[in-house]
Amino acid sequence: MGHTASAREAYGPRHRQAPGRRRPGQQFAPDLADVQGALCWALIRLGRFAEARGPTERAHGLDATDLNWTINLGHVELLTGDPAAAWRYYAEAVAQVPSAAVFEQGPVADFELFIAKGWQVKASRAALARMRGEFARRDGARKQEAGGGKP
Repeated sequence: MGHTASAREAYGPRHRQAPGRRRPGQQFAPDLADVQGALCWALIRLGRFAEARGPTERAHGLDATDLNWTINLGHVELLTGDPAAAWRYYAEAVAQVPSAAVFEQGPVADFELFIAKGWQVKASRAALARMRGEFARRDGARKQEAGGGKP
């Protein structure tokens, strides 16, 4: 049960298949952002934050426009104890979020998971509050632009 249960826990609803002990994503698909990103998220969910850095950087390097990889770079920084470095990625990610629904189901859900697991709780709460504020400002500005500049 040990490894299999941990892998299932790591992937949760975001992914269907665990990376396995040999980390096939690293060995067989180093040039596929989705594989590297999935490996990163699994390692984060397992609490192996420093180990998640490499696959996250590879995923982001292969597809810097994917919100998940940008957010996960921030998460790695936050969870390894550098909230200032994390915010550089979170600020970039706010601009990438396409909708309020994606914001709630992605970054917000991630922070709530970290808080529930007791991971960098104070920093996670602060980052979530700051990100909510930035997203609200950005979303408000977009709505104002769509309405012809009227508040």
